[in-house]
Amino acid sequence: MNECDKATVMRKEIKIISNYRALLISKFFICICLIIASYIVGYFGYATSPVYILLIFMVLPPIFSFAFKDYSKKFNYNFLKNITEDAPFLLINMKRKYNYSRVGYVSNSITFIFTLLLLCLWKYNLNSIDHTNPLIIYLPNIIIAGGLLIRIIVIIIYQVKLPYDLSHNRL
Repeated sequence: MNECDKATVMRKEIKIISNYRALLISKFFICICLIIASYIVGYFGYATSPVYILLIFMVLPPIFSFAFKDYSKKFNYNFLKNITEDAPFLLINMKRKYNYSRVGYVSNSITFIFTLLLLCLWKYNLNSIDHTNPLIIYLPNIIIAGGLLIRIIVIIIYQVKLPYDLSHNRL
C-alpha cells in the first residue's frame, strides 16, 4: 500500500471514529435530557414517556449487538457479516482508545434513529392533548434538536482533534 492509499484510509478511519464518538456523546446528552424531562413531566402529572424512551435507548444497543453477533454465527448472511466483522485498522491504537467496534456503532446508530422516532411520536402525542403546558410541549423538540446539533458539532470537533492528536503523538 503506497502513502496516498494509507493517507486515504487513515482519513476514512478518523471519520469513522469521529462519527462513533459523536454518536456516543449525543447519546449521553439525550440520556441526561430524558432524565430531566422525566422529572419535569412527572412534576406536571403527564405520562412518563421519557422514562420509557430512556429505557429503550439504554437497553436496545446491547440487545442488537448480541443479536447481530449471534445471528452472524448461526446464519451465513453477508449483511450480518459486514456488521460484525471489523475491517483491519491502520490506526489500531486510536480504535482501542475510543473503544470503536463496527457492531457497536451499528447497534447504537439504529437505536439513535429509533429513539428520535420515539421522541417524534411523543411530540405527536403531546400535541393531541388539550391544554398542555408549553414547557412540556417543546421538550421533545429541544431534545431532538439538541441531540442532532451536538452530534454535528462533535463530529467536526473530532475530525479536527484526531489528526492533531496523531501529528503530536497523543494517542
